[in-house]
Amino acid sequence: MLFTMFHNVSAYKQSKEAIAMNRQFDFLMPSVNFFGPGVIEKIGDRAKMLGMHKVLVVTQDNLAAIDNGPVKQTLASLEKAGVDYAVFTGVEPNPKIRNIKAGKKMYEDEGCDSIITVGGGSAHDCGKGIGIILTNGDDITKLAGIETLKNPLPPLMAVNTTAGTGSELTRHAVITNEKDHLKFVVVSWRNIPLVSFNDPMLMLDVPQSVTAATGCDAFVQAIEPYVSVDHNPITDSQCKEAIQLIQTALPEAVANGHNIEARTKMVEAEMLAGMAFNNANLGYVHAMAHQLGGQYDAPHGVCCALLLTTR
Repeated sequence: MLFTMFHNVSAYKQSKEAIAMNRQFDFLMPSVNFFGPGVIEKIGDRAKMLGMHKVLVVTQDNLAAIDNGPVKQTLASLEKAGVDYAVFTGVEPNPKIRNIKAGKKMYEDEGCDSIITVGGGSAHDCGKGIGIILTNGDDITKLAGIETLKNPLPPLMAVNTTAGTGSELTRHAVITNEKDHLKFVVVSWRNIPLVSFNDPMLMLDVPQSVTAATGCDAFVQAIEPYVSVDHNPITDSQCKEAIQLIQTALPEAVANGHNIEARTKMVEAEMLAGMAFNNANLGYVHAMAHQLGGQYDAPHGVCCALLLTTR
């Protein structure tokens, strides 16, 4: 299947190559990206370095409840650095407008000055959404689209726990309007977290179903930028490497979640894919997957996997 895919797009790629090599393009990603086992211990020091005094930690209740899990480790690092925090556990899968409004209220009530998201794409998108309405107006639906934000978000860091949506690296905030069951995206360079953390040790106990779904999302996010009209030589190389990594690492990560080598390769792949689509954009699979997920509140990665194979 993979050979056929590359064979079918080879002529397309060759016809665009001269344009890609001779046009201008920008490349957006967080200023600092920590990667590898144990990097979660650096969160507190980095928060202190950025002048964060009281952080709103944005996460899901199931993650917050895990003993010595990602949230507890994040809080321990903040405490060690002397950084105060409040914990918002109101993130739902496919985060809703009601989630970001509730998060904004806690941020203001607690006197927070910054945000740290802990989780997968839902936590990161919710945290971005909270930041957006804190500084750009309460009606986020009016901000759907590209570069609609006039004001910077509060300082934002992202601790990633799945491999993955790539949202810890990107300018996209995907929010569900629960009233009409539609997803919309706020795309802005202002949404990009200042710092991302990808610690594969946090992913060893991610369930098989979540590992498979988020891995399929990463796979689609490596394919679509490769055939995008906005591709460039940097994103092309990232996409190809991500696809090769996912081919070998995802089956092993699903079968044996405690295989740290497979988990690490999946983190590498999702970071590469995230950087690629952040700059070369996505395609029809994601356009349809967003609305399928919005209508049925289905896992995003599952929607992507189903639609990628649709003929």
